[in-house]
Amino acid sequence: MLKLKDLVANDSEMVSLTKYVRGNVWPNHKNQLPECIRQYWSVRHELSFCNGLLLKGTCIVIPKEIRNEMLRRLHYPHLGITKTQLRAKNVMYWPLMNSQIEDMVVKCETCSVHANNNTKEPLIPHKVPKLPWQKVGIDIFFHDCKKFLLVVDYFSKYVEMVILQNLLSPYVINCLKSVFSRHGVPKTVVSGNDTSFTGFEFKNFSSSWGFHHIYTSPYFSQANGMVERAIQTVKNIIKKSMLENTDMYLALLEYRNTPITHNIPSPAEILFSRKLNSLLPCHEKLLRPKINRNVRKNLSLRQYSQKMYYDRNVKPLRPLFENENVMMRHKNKWVKSKIVEKRNEPRSYIVKNDQSGKSYVRNRYHLRPFDSFEQESSDCNSKISPLKTRSPNKSLLQSQPSLTSSNKTSPIRTPQPKHVNFQISPSTKDQPNPNPNKHATTRSGRPIKPVDKFNL
Repeated sequence: MLKLKDLVANDSEMVSLTKYVRGNVWPNHKNQLPECIRQYWSVRHELSFCNGLLLKGTCIVIPKEIRNEMLRRLHYPHLGITKTQLRAKNVMYWPLMNSQIEDMVVKCETCSVHANNNTKEPLIPHKVPKLPWQKVGIDIFFHDCKKFLLVVDYFSKYVEMVILQNLLSPYVINCLKSVFSRHGVPKTVVSGNDTSFTGFEFKNFSSSWGFHHIYTSPYFSQANGMVERAIQTVKNIIKKSMLENTDMYLALLEYRNTPITHNIPSPAEILFSRKLNSLLPCHEKLLRPKINRNVRKNLSLRQYSQKMYYDRNVKPLRPLFENENVMMRHKNKWVKSKIVEKRNEPRSYIVKNDQSGKSYVRNRYHLRPFDSFEQESSDCNSKISPLKTRSPNKSLLQSQPSLTSSNKTSPIRTPQPKHVNFQISPSTKDQPNPNPNKHATTRSGRPIKPVDKFNL
């Protein structure tokens, strides 16, 4: 405290401010003050001088010389912006203190390394294919020390499961050939980054069989959510069948025969246009082929409804550009990296790690600008609202071509529900009632009865 008093006595700004505070004679206009203390004009009536210290209320006014030291002490526990500002407001004050605290927390490398994950972005669902078995997803899962290959149709939700003896790419390819020989060759195959799907053997398989192979971003299973959800269902079927010592293939048969919703038929009916005969009694007419209408329309409506529920608490993140410095989520930490290029898939980037020099494929969810002031994950302990909005780096924006709707690499905008204009009648308090004998009504037309009060 003695050191602080000495700084107040020797600092030119504090000395000039002290004269006005102790004399309690302030000019009529801000411009009549010395330039160094004009920033105290708005709080001039709260300032006082006591025991060699300048105070704003009960908060000590900090001289310039030790403000950086005070910032370091404030951020000693590495709390977020809001917590640090609240702590500072309790004991100290200087002009622009809040913005300096914000800049310090955002630029703190330790906080950046151990920051929370990004908020989830608006959902970009896969477009519903026009035909069954036109687009399929594949993945490998494990259960009870066994390996399984799962193939699911994006249109009919029909699943094919194969027990694998090993994970070698030639063996997995032969299993897929067996599945494709029964249902046909799809146009698009979506898979993760398993080694069974990333080798040159699988690349030759896709080119020779004439289908387009799409890889999803690593550690972002949501990109192939159709398969992940099917794996969850099939795993539960296998677990319960093993627990009751029943045939899991009969259970899969019943799952394929079960309608998806009340207005969408079963996967078997969508794929084969008929029900599959099972152990349940079924009339012969139900087993005859039947064309199902409006399946794609109902699937699209169901998908849109799911998206609307998912997008209730989301926040779109701005796109990243080539050579932009970012922080990449790697092994539960944020590491310094740089954007190499944007992939054709939505929100997917090739990123180079600054430490190892290796390149990775990551989704936008696992990346955030290193020197950005957007509050994507600046608070280390709690969600906070941004204090102010800052524009992105103009030099980066000018170096990039303009993004148009025809650009396939541009971020996909979230479709918004149609706006409905509700006509709200003005309040009865604002306008006199032209017919006082007529009861007020709700928007649906029902009369509002007055309350019968109990008069004593």
